[in-house]
Amino acid sequence: MIETLVTGFGQPLILWLSVFYIISEAISIYDTRLIQWKKLGDIPKDTPTPPPWTAFFGISGWLTIIVIFFLNWPYALALMLVVFLLKVMPIMETFGKIIISPFMRVK
Repeated sequence: MIETLVTGFGQPLILWLSVFYIISEAISIYDTRLIQWKKLGDIPKDTPTPPPWTAFFGISGWLTIIVIFFLNWPYALALMLVVFLLKVMPIMETFGKIIISPFMRVK
């Protein structure tokens, strides 16, 4: 079982897909949390919002993990677990904020 998880790091396609999955999930999580905060009133309404094309990252994250699942399903499950744990902690959210901050616009 451990060998199949380790072989995921040795395959360049799975490695690049994993990086893309982590980046797309980070942007998607930050966008989702920003919408939630605005609805709850935790942040001012005039806070800059991400552009509409960031919704693409939510869909691409799911498509990427499906492809990784077909290539190496134990690795995909482990990756989903790690990303879930980072979602619960604000690490992915902070990473998404850093990535998307140059594209933020004020309404």
